[in-house]
Amino acid sequence: MTGAMVRTTPPNDASDGVDAFAAIDKATKVASIVLGGNSVGTVNVNISGIPSWFGSSVSAKLEYVTWTNKDTPVASTTTVSTTLYNVSNGSISVPVNVTSAFYGYRVYLTPAGTNGVVPMGIAGANPEALVFDLNGKNLGTVAVTDGQPLSDAIRYAVPHAGTYLVRRAGAAEKVVVAAP
Repeated sequence: MTGAMVRTTPPNDASDGVDAFAAIDKATKVASIVLGGNSVGTVNVNISGIPSWFGSSVSAKLEYVTWTNKDTPVASTTTVSTTLYNVSNGSISVPVNVTSAFYGYRVYLTPAGTNGVVPMGIAGANPEALVFDLNGKNLGTVAVTDGQPLSDAIRYAVPHAGTYLVRRAGAAEKVVVAAP
């Protein structure tokens, strides 16, 4: 997670149930909410104070990691869904079906996109590409539609014009993004 930590409020602060932490990064235009705890079932993650620079709709990618023990690393996250939400009064509510008290869940928010650019992780787009700056910082995952130039696909996922490293289908290439 990058950016500034933001306040979270658990449903019941006097229990060992669900808890969370969150961050928002204006430079990369993302927000992450990580949750988990001693609870199973649906948790409605109510997100308020969504900044206007996210736009009138956001893409919410829901993913989780499993846990076996403290000595077993997790290979990667598992994506549950990617859903577009209309922002109303700076707020949305994302239902999270917690299937194990031993799993960690993340809601990853990005702007829904403009100018026909496919938002990050939208179903039906293919393939997904990982975007890195030239220092190796992971800037996120972007869906690329068939025939779409990579520079167009990543334009709204990167903080500014420049050269970026894009990995997809096992290959990597440098992509130059012009100023919007």
